Amino acid sequence: MEDHESVRKTEVDDHEMVCKTKVEDPEIICEAKGEDHEWVLDTQREDHEQVWETEGEDYEQVWDTESEGHEHTWEIEGEDHEQVWDTEIEGHEQTWETEDEDHEQVWDTQRDGNEQVWEAEGENHEQVCETEGEDHEQTWETEGEDHEQVWDTVCEYHERVCKEAAVDPD
Repeated sequence: MEDHESVRKTEVDDHEMVCKTKVEDPEIICEAKGEDHEWVLDTQREDHEQVWETEGEDYEQVWDTESEGHEHTWEIEGEDHEQVWDTEIEGHEQTWETEDEDHEQVWDTQRDGNEQVWEAEGENHEQVCETEGEDHEQTWETEGEDHEQVWDTVCEYHERVCKEAAVDPD
């Protein structure tokens, strides 16, 4: 495979996930197929827009990004929850708060320290997303009943690697 592409297929008890990254095109397409949901993530960097659509039994998601205005808005409309994610790049802070019956999420970003911490507390899971800018690495760990995930990004080679602890990496 070329250096600017990475494909990872993950099989867990209920779902399959396929992530493809094409840096040459600059497009990212992520598709996940499970019992009751599908994901499509399209990124068009030329227009500085991102649209993330999720169709499932209970919810739909649309995530629009406008880089010129330095604003992010992520809205989820479902039976139980609504989410809004606002980003103020001037203040080098990001806060993502979700209030639902089962969970609360706060994602704070401090760009001065080149670190990101994403914490989610719920009945079944805890999530921590840490980014170290000096090493150009990202690690995303999910601990739940069914799965553990680690996502490492190496910016120098423009590659993404998804690792699923529940599956043989080969």
